[in-house]
Amino acid sequence: MLSRLMRGKKYKLGLALSGGGAKGLAHIGIIKYLVETERIPEIIAGTSAGSLVGTLFAAGNSIEKIQDFFYSNSLFSWSYFSTNQAGLIDPAKLRKLLEPYFPEDNFEALQIPVKIVATDMLQGKVKVFEEGSVIDSVLASIAYPFVFAPMKIGNTIYSDGGILNHFPADLIHKDCKKLIGVYVSPDEQKTEEDLKNVRQIVIRAMELMGVEAERKKFDLCHDMFYMDELLGYTTFDTRNEILDEIIDIGYQSAKSHYEKDHVTT
Repeated sequence: MLSRLMRGKKYKLGLALSGGGAKGLAHIGIIKYLVETERIPEIIAGTSAGSLVGTLFAAGNSIEKIQDFFYSNSLFSWSYFSTNQAGLIDPAKLRKLLEPYFPEDNFEALQIPVKIVATDMLQGKVKVFEEGSVIDSVLASIAYPFVFAPMKIGNTIYSDGGILNHFPADLIHKDCKKLIGVYVSPDEQKTEEDLKNVRQIVIRAMELMGVEAERKKFDLCHDMFYMDELLGYTTFDTRNEILDEIIDIGYQSAKSHYEKDHVTT
């Protein structure tokens, strides 16, 4: 008989994925292990990089195909830069990269339901996308200030979901019998040398924004992955050899956790 806590839960297993730029590829490693061990999430909530990886998976793309997306497309290539928008990278060009991975660009076509977090810059509040264009929603969620141009959807302008909700475990924990959380932005001390230009300062501000509130959400998760091994990796380093290392950190973290004590879902 289900306990009172479990009664009424709609999904057996949920997955909450934080933002984190290139460090978000650790999500791929986690998901790879979950798939190999038949721990398939039935609902996903993602912010920024977490929304991108999560929706690529929810759309039915294989782990290999998801990896290939990042290996083949440096999201910070000069070819995607724009000089006439409120950001450096043009979302229209990124949209073309994503279209082959979402042949049916709507939430209803996803194999796993996803909640995508963005920040409504006009009203100053969190926006959770659950319908409409998946690609537009992801582009809104990853619109990192001063790097990606804000995403206009309808009459509203959106930026990175991590501004107000970096780790969206709170969006789905009540719906899941079990929730796995993955947080890829471990605390890192900085020196004055690390904060010498605008880009470095913006990245640091985003890392610190609401960090205490995000940590409190860790307790909402039955299995929580917080990887100190990601210390030293930067938000925007997308060299393939670095991406390989980050993906493996995620994979090994999940493998160690579930095999050490023979944890079952």
